[in-house]
Amino acid sequence: MISPLLCNIYLHEVLDKWWAQEALPRLRGRAFMVRYADDFVVVFSDRADADRVHRVLSKRFARFGLTLHPEKTRLIRYRRPRRDGSGPKPGSFDFLGFTHHWARSRRGFWVPKRKTAKGRLRRALRALNQWMRRARHLPVAEQARIIGQKLRGHYAYYGIRGNSAAIGRFYFEARRLWYKWLCRRSQRAAMTWPAFRRLARRHPLPRPGRTATSTGEPVTRGAECVNCASSDLWGAGRGNPPGLPDIPAPQLPRARDGAECPEAHGAPWHGARQVPASRSKPQRMGRQRGDPRQV
Repeated sequence: MISPLLCNIYLHEVLDKWWAQEALPRLRGRAFMVRYADDFVVVFSDRADADRVHRVLSKRFARFGLTLHPEKTRLIRYRRPRRDGSGPKPGSFDFLGFTHHWARSRRGFWVPKRKTAKGRLRRALRALNQWMRRARHLPVAEQARIIGQKLRGHYAYYGIRGNSAAIGRFYFEARRLWYKWLCRRSQRAAMTWPAFRRLARRHPLPRPGRTATSTGEPVTRGAECVNCASSDLWGAGRGNPPGLPDIPAPQLPRARDGAECPEAHGAPWHGARQVPASRSKPQRMGRQRGDPRQV
C-alpha cells in the first residue's frame, strides 16, 4: 500500500505542479491532464502543443531519475471521425483497464466509448482459470459462491455503459472454464452439457446486466444520477479537469421508485430505458388523416 501513496506524492511534485504552473500557461490551445497513480493521459486541441510537451516531458522526468515507458508513451489522433467514415482512422488508447475508442451509437453518430482492454480480459480469465484448477476439488456450492464473488467484482469495475459485450464474454468464458474443471474432478467420464446446465440451475452464477449500490439495492445497468451524468469521455457534468468549464448535466425525469444516488447528491436515479421529456417522440401537428376538418 505504501508504493502507490509514495508514487502519488512524488508525481504530484514532479508532474502535477509542473503541468499546472509551467506547461499549461504556455500552450496555445486547450489541454488538460488526467492522472491516476503513475498512469496519466494528456489531451490537446493543438498538435504543436502535443509535440512540444512530448519532447519536454522526457527531459522533465529525467531530472528526477524517472523514465517514461517507451511503448505506452505515444501521440495518437483522437478526433471524431467524419460522418461517412472517410478520412484517417481515429486512434485508440488504453487507460485504467479500458480501451477508449470511437464507435457509432444506435442512432449512427460517432461517440467515444470504452471497453475492457484485451490484455486485462486475458489476465482476468487466466487468473480465474488458475484458481479453478486449484479449487476443483472443493464442494460445488463453495465453488459457485467464490466464482460468483469474482464475477461480481469484475462487473463492479468493468460494468459500465457500452461494455456489455466484454463483460458478457467474461461471463460466458467463466461458465466454460467451470465446466472444463468440473469434468476433471475425477477419472470418471466427463460431465455432459445437459448435466452441467442442471447443476448451474441449482448453483447459478451471477449474470451481467445489473449492478448494486453501496446499500445493496439493485440498480438497472446504465442508470445514472443527474449530478453524475456526463456528456463526454472525461466526465463533464461531474466536474471537468482544471482548465475546462463544467458542462451542466442534463435534467432527467425522476425515477418511479424515487431511489437516491449513492454519491450523496440527493438526486434521483434513472433507469436505462427512461427517456428525457425533451427526447420524447414529437406529436404531429396539423390535420391528420380522417380529420373531419379536412376538405
